[in-house]
Amino acid sequence: MGLGSIIGTGVFVSIAIGTDIAGSSVLIAIILAAFLALFNGLSSAQLAAAHPVSGGTYEYGYHFLNHWFGFTAGWTFLVAKSASAATAILGTVSYSFHMAGISPGPVTHLIAGYVLLLTVTLLVRGGIRQSDRANRWMVLITLIGLLLFAGAAWLTNGLPTTPFGDDIRQMTGDVAGIADAGDATGSIGVPGPNSTPDTHNTPGSHNTPVASLFYATALMFVAYTGYGRIATLGEEVKNPQKTIPRAIITTMIVVVLLYLLITATVIQLMGAEAFAATLQGEAAPLVMASEILQISWIRWAVSIAAITAMTGVLLNLLLGLSRVLLSMARRSDMPTQFQTIHPSSGSPTKAVWGSFAIIAILLSTGSVQFTWSFSAVTVLIYYAITNLAALRLRGDERRFPAWISLAGLAGCLFLTLWVEAAIWIPAAGVVLSGWVWHAAAIHITRPQNH
Repeated sequence: MGLGSIIGTGVFVSIAIGTDIAGSSVLIAIILAAFLALFNGLSSAQLAAAHPVSGGTYEYGYHFLNHWFGFTAGWTFLVAKSASAATAILGTVSYSFHMAGISPGPVTHLIAGYVLLLTVTLLVRGGIRQSDRANRWMVLITLIGLLLFAGAAWLTNGLPTTPFGDDIRQMTGDVAGIADAGDATGSIGVPGPNSTPDTHNTPGSHNTPVASLFYATALMFVAYTGYGRIATLGEEVKNPQKTIPRAIITTMIVVVLLYLLITATVIQLMGAEAFAATLQGEAAPLVMASEILQISWIRWAVSIAAITAMTGVLLNLLLGLSRVLLSMARRSDMPTQFQTIHPSSGSPTKAVWGSFAIIAILLSTGSVQFTWSFSAVTVLIYYAITNLAALRLRGDERRFPAWISLAGLAGCLFLTLWVEAAIWIPAAGVVLSGWVWHAAAIHITRPQNH
């Protein structure tokens, strides 16, 4: 489940978005984001082991902090992961059309996305066992396709050593540039080196190597956060105290190695600037990279891997979203109808359809750059609350040192400073609207509980 939740949009779309922001320094961003994700993953693991219920940080916030933190975590999770699901849908459709040699218009692209969303929703509605069987096949096909692509690239161009060498030099320059960044740490609008005023936000914002690196790190962090799906399924796995931490740690090790491998391979194959340019138009970055090899079957292998990977991510996101919506309905933070459990499948069917509706709204934007960046802001808030809750664990509940959660909390808050203002503004509006909703729910339905 962890691999199926992570290996998808991150490797097939977001590494190109990160490269557009930071150039070849995206490799550094991948490593920095991996450390932050590991800290957050360990916090999630020990929280899930101590309090194994469906709902993830929404439940942890309520249990270890207070209802405002709990609600904010649930609300931002719904928004962040719905945006990630919309990105996965747009990426899947783009790869599918590219593989078929079709150049659809925006309306056709969206219609295909809604058809895919409906299909996966019907699958998730059938329950976790049915979903897990489909997920295993998707992960297997994805890994085979990625390894075939990497192997063909290495046979053609050799092992990817050049990007790592360039990145070490870039890192040295970035660190030296911190002293000269001035007020860059206060900037939240950071266009990438390959951006133009037409394609990126906030003209006139600071554009330093350091700022670009941290902004790319924030975006790449989202590419790891699928491990949260493991924690949200706390009620549905055997022996969660051992299974959940082991699954999260193993997943993180595999994924960071895969991200570095594929990113370095692609940058050596076609260069950072050309790879970032693949986002324009069809947004099928790895397929366009594979075409350089001029091996027809590699193009097909990568396309099929991309489609199965991002469909798997969508499947896992729907699982996680519906379980959080279920938990929020149990506390009347969402309409209570969403807590209904189907008697035969054990699936929260109404919550699944509720998740479908939220994703459908965000899908209407039609932009992978916007949906991914929007997800970055909200998911950083979500995991900041995760780490804060982990700091409240008792000594007998704590499995890892407290400094891990402190580092995760500091990292999440720090990276929010580097996200574009054009993304922060609507994200802040969503959070504020959630607080208004929560305050109204407290006043109307359960004033005696608060």
